Amino acid sequence: MVFWREVRDGDAKIKDGTIKIRDGKKVEEVVFTRKTLAVFLFEPRLNQFAVSFETSDEKFLMFGPSKKRGADFVLLAADWKRDIGRISYDKKIYFRFDESAYSRLMVDLRAAKKLSVKCETVEGRTLDE
Repeated sequence: MVFWREVRDGDAKIKDGTIKIRDGKKVEEVVFTRKTLAVFLFEPRLNQFAVSFETSDEKFLMFGPSKKRGADFVLLAADWKRDIGRISYDKKIYFRFDESAYSRLMVDLRAAKKLSVKCETVEGRTLDE
């Protein structure tokens, strides 16, 4: 997946992306390669997952089910104009081309089955008189 946004001279310094010239404009690109590891952060709606690929919880992408792709969870865009999707990442608006629409979330079910959760119910306390 490759996301890009136009960079203006007054923008803050680019830390994570790369700057390229496209059609005479400076753009920042953020690239996610195949099989990049990620962690689940939260579920804002039923069957929508916020997933982070970096150490900052501010940098996450949204994935959800696709009617066209069966049970696959795909990268969600806020909206589409022609073949370009608009997404929010790191509190900035980026764009992605239609090729990234086929990006999907894959889960290692063997590792997920090994997960165990210890749960404890707290009974509370009162003030002693």
